[in-house]
Amino acid sequence: MTTEQQQFPRKVLIVDDDALSMQELREFLQKQSILEVMATDLSRAIYQFNNQKFETAIISLEFKEIHGLALAQKMRSHESLEKKSIPIIITSNQRTRLKTEELLAEEIGNIEFLHKPFKPIQILGPLIRAVVKREEFMRQDDIQERVLTYYKKTKETDKTIEAIKKQLPVLGEKGLEMMADIYSKAGRDGEALAMISQVSEKTVKANIKLLNQQA
Repeated sequence: MTTEQQQFPRKVLIVDDDALSMQELREFLQKQSILEVMATDLSRAIYQFNNQKFETAIISLEFKEIHGLALAQKMRSHESLEKKSIPIIITSNQRTRLKTEELLAEEIGNIEFLHKPFKPIQILGPLIRAVVKREEFMRQDDIQERVLTYYKKTKETDKTIEAIKKQLPVLGEKGLEMMADIYSKAGRDGEALAMISQVSEKTVKANIKLLNQQA
């Protein structure tokens, strides 16, 4: 196996109602020695995701049973770090995206968009980036787990906050949320509110609006 091939995910989940339009992509992935599993309905998508190990998911934004980003959000809420850190490529027929979709995608994290129709070879760039992003995502969660474990054991609020601050370049907005949570647990509500104010309310509103559209 070449170095380039090693950069690709070994196994991907494809979630799309239109199996025919994905057939060329599936054949292309197979030629790259990438295993692929196709799911054309929600129950199969969830079952496969929960019971197999995938390194990337390719999801149609216009999936009929559930908005593609809502499905991505479900994947991100999985209790397993390995599963919730999966990189997600959203394919879409839309040339432009709603602002709410862009904000929600940003909040979910580790999502890349690819406009349909696309040539199968165009998936290679997103797949290579997906591997790198997955490692970054897992690193964030590892840092979060270690920092929160330290706080639970010591209750050292200021030292925990300083540890998070040092990791902000890696943690990003998640780091601010962690700091707000630590301050809140320590009863330092003013400082907690200051952290919360730095986290964009727009992403929360976008999340609520999009989920309401699915109700």
